[in-house]
Amino acid sequence: MLVFVTSRGHSFPVHTLVNNRLGEDTPPCRVVSYDDLFTTNQTVNGVHIFTGIDQLYDWEVVLAADLCRALKAQGVVCLNDPARVMSRFELLRNLHEEGINPFNAYRADARPKPGRFP
Repeated sequence: MLVFVTSRGHSFPVHTLVNNRLGEDTPPCRVVSYDDLFTTNQTVNGVHIFTGIDQLYDWEVVLAADLCRALKAQGVVCLNDPARVMSRFELLRNLHEEGINPFNAYRADARPKPGRFP
C-alpha cells in the first residue's frame, strides 16, 4: 500500500493513482492529509510518501518531520523525509548550478539583479 500524505485539499495530483486510472496495474494507494495524520494515533501500514512539503507552514514541517521519524522508528517506510527534502527554491537553484536548468531562481527579499527577466 502506498500512502500519500498531502495538504488538505491538495490531493488532486495523486488521484489518478489512488483511483487506479492509469490503465496499468498499480499498488493499492490511499491519500491522508497532514491534518488527519497529526491528530490520529494510528495509520495504515504501507509506504508513506510525504508530498507538498513546500505548502506547509514551518511549524507543520517540524511536526511532519517528527511524525516521519516516529513512523520510521516503528518500521514504516517513509519517503521524502520533511526534515531532509529540498524546498522548491533550493531544488531550482541546485538544478541551475548543476547546469540542468537554463534558468535560475531568486528570492525577492534578496533584491536580486538577474541577468535577464523573464
